[in-house]
Amino acid sequence: MSTKPPPTQEEFKPRPLTDSELNHFNSIPWAKSILQQSLSLQNGSNEKSEYVALNMPTRVYKDYTDEDGYFAGTLGTKETIPFLVTLCRRNLDEVSASLPTTPPPNDPKAKGVSAPSRPPDTITLVSMSAPGLSGHPKTAHGGVIATLFDEAMSHLIEAHVSALNPARSSTDPRERDAIYTAQLNVRYRKPVHTPGLLVIRSWCLARDARKYWALSHAVQEEQEDGGGQLEWVKKKMVCAEASSLWVLTRSEKL
Repeated sequence: MSTKPPPTQEEFKPRPLTDSELNHFNSIPWAKSILQQSLSLQNGSNEKSEYVALNMPTRVYKDYTDEDGYFAGTLGTKETIPFLVTLCRRNLDEVSASLPTTPPPNDPKAKGVSAPSRPPDTITLVSMSAPGLSGHPKTAHGGVIATLFDEAMSHLIEAHVSALNPARSSTDPRERDAIYTAQLNVRYRKPVHTPGLLVIRSWCLARDARKYWALSHAVQEEQEDGGGQLEWVKKKMVCAEASSLWVLTRSEKL
């Protein structure tokens, strides 16, 4: 008989990174740098860090409701995405409380990449494997990138909603107001290489009652080492960007 997993698997709360996650991402210089700077791991403590790692319920398959089989199963293998960590800014309630009620105007003809001046609300580290994610040779399928944007921004919006309502994170998910993607626009700029690390930086741009607007950038390092350049010198490229609209609604109203 299927049983409900421990509450910690359902809760959207801060958590320590596992040894396997640390070992994996510390083996990638850029990822190690992000973790050290964001979580202050170099000091042996993250009490005063700018970010915290979040528990990600979608990475756990729930056989009692048949949920999250896609992200926990299909995209949770060694050949697809073996490791994925989301970091969230502390004191996100202050950011949420100051958000405007309308997003900034979007110019579809703009060539440059724009983003809020504040640090990302969430940073998602994605370990991209091959061949499970490949479309073209050594290149991630475009649908995978759209999926990752959707997943990263769903955690972003959940973080904002939970920041304004702390009791939500420990509420039974079947009793929570549900968050749904109403619109997702993706602009592909450069190929996303596999295998490799993909970093998704996300911001909530505005909120109005039950509507939330978000922006994300998918970033990779340049593939060439530039003649032995140090990691922090390597160019970080926005390979794709996405904007989205989310709606917070009760599931029984759908």
